[in-house]
Amino acid sequence: MDWMQIVDSIFKNRVNYSKVTDIEKENSFYIINKKFYLNSKSNHISQLFNNKYIDRASALDLWYLYYKGSNDTPYWYWAKSKNVKDKEKSLSKADKELIMEYEELDEMELEFLYKHYKDDVDYKIKLLKRLE
Repeated sequence: MDWMQIVDSIFKNRVNYSKVTDIEKENSFYIINKKFYLNSKSNHISQLFNNKYIDRASALDLWYLYYKGSNDTPYWYWAKSKNVKDKEKSLSKADKELIMEYEELDEMELEFLYKHYKDDVDYKIKLLKRLE
């Protein structure tokens, strides 16, 4: 049984949870516990379970007992994380030409600098625009 089926047996098909072996519980514990950590109501419990000496199968049994009263999988369990990467904006052609001419850079060097030192490059462009 994979970890998704175990999650379904914790929340929905409670009869199937008795069929989950201790080895399957131990193998699935980390990812299930991590998902419970993302919930603000149960993250303190999950943090307590993050111990390398904990009996993982028993900890998963405790999660089963903790959510025994729920009827369905909570909306937050399968929700995507809130970490959204900002879209990388690129330099305008005029800004590229300005900094490349002033700093005597080629296109590849500018791309490297912009990728790793974006704030510094933007600051330098801002200063060069003031000088013009």
